[in-house]
Amino acid sequence: MRRRGEERQQHPSAPPRGVHRGRAGAAPTVAKRLFLSHHWRDRHIAELIKQCIERTTANQIEVWYSSDQAATGGMEPGEDWESRVRSRIENSRAIIALLTPRSVRKPWLFFESGFAAADPTRQVMPVCFGLNRPSDIPSPLKKYHPNFLVGPKSLRVFIKKLLHTYQIDFDEQLMKPVLRNTAIGLSAALMEMSKTKRQRFQEFFGDAALHQNIRLVFAYRELGGLPEWKTHHPIPKVRGRRPEPEGVREWLPTQDVRAAVELTNMFARYTRQKVSFIHDIDVRDDGLTYCAVALGLGFNGFTHRLARWCEDGLFKIEWGRSHKKEFSIPTDHISIGGRLRTKPAKGEDHAIVARIVNDGRVCFVCAGRTAPGTAVAGYFLAQKWDVLWRKYEDQNKDLRSTSLVALLRHQSDQGGTMELTTTGVIEELHWWP
Repeated sequence: MRRRGEERQQHPSAPPRGVHRGRAGAAPTVAKRLFLSHHWRDRHIAELIKQCIERTTANQIEVWYSSDQAATGGMEPGEDWESRVRSRIENSRAIIALLTPRSVRKPWLFFESGFAAADPTRQVMPVCFGLNRPSDIPSPLKKYHPNFLVGPKSLRVFIKKLLHTYQIDFDEQLMKPVLRNTAIGLSAALMEMSKTKRQRFQEFFGDAALHQNIRLVFAYRELGGLPEWKTHHPIPKVRGRRPEPEGVREWLPTQDVRAAVELTNMFARYTRQKVSFIHDIDVRDDGLTYCAVALGLGFNGFTHRLARWCEDGLFKIEWGRSHKKEFSIPTDHISIGGRLRTKPAKGEDHAIVARIVNDGRVCFVCAGRTAPGTAVAGYFLAQKWDVLWRKYEDQNKDLRSTSLVALLRHQSDQGGTMELTTTGVIEELHWWP
């Protein structure tokens, strides 16, 4: 029980004193709605701004943005995206255009801002995050006096102006805890946004890729015992026998080598470590402290080992007949998510890129259902690894503990001369655990 004159303690989740709640259950009017235009990859920044506005006004302003993950926010499944956005803008007093290095050149953000600006009673408020100069802002948004969020002071100024637009009193002392927590969140988001590509490389490929030699692991295949092999240049028999190259015991598929070349060039750009070519029989069982990439599917023993790291829960190697009638010999197949991928669409084929994490170790698999797929997978990892890094960020997955496999769809290539730059797109993603 409170004594006379004793101030009642406020619950941490309660709105700041001096800010009055609207009538319970009352639908916000146009004058109390705000549309937040953003790029979907900036949704965590949009969420910080939304929470700051709603908490400093005790939900007197309803903030809406399309990628809101809340149950009552964002787009509904199956909803007409363009119609919903237009309706939300039309029923908002103002629009915030969140400009970041990711969004500043995106046409849809300018469409939404332009649609809002068509009504002179609706205010357009550019908010810049990660952009520090007026010259970074393209026309026509620069004419709306952009707000640059560069620290707690600029956040306070922006919120103060916004509340003035909505005719809501601003009490700096009461708002201080909310503004401080928002500034901390925005600072962390800015650090994440400012990561260099080399920092992202280190996160994705692991510390070992920068400090130890990298291994590209090929399947071991011996020449001995094989039937007579063909060569482009005719080689005459000597004393009734076909000559063989001295010192050559094993062979490598050209497509595996194509993948290895792409990966070697990529590693050379980001690390000074040597890239070694080894066979699966050379991978020791007494621990693995280096970054390694397995090239090939079922015929590479290291690929089997990496699959077992995830208890075959990420992908699995199966054996069976090919769907191609001209190839009647049993071969290896990819199984992902409990589904066997044996029959790709006509003119297409499948490959995988897997990033596998185990006790701090990071290794990879680049493999195709057929040999050309391995070249496609190697090229994809070498040229588009940062796309997979973004998938971790977008899905809020931990790079240090979560494994990923991307199922790639690519053009079928019977001649082995496919141009790698024109094929290979992600069809599915699966995570483990």
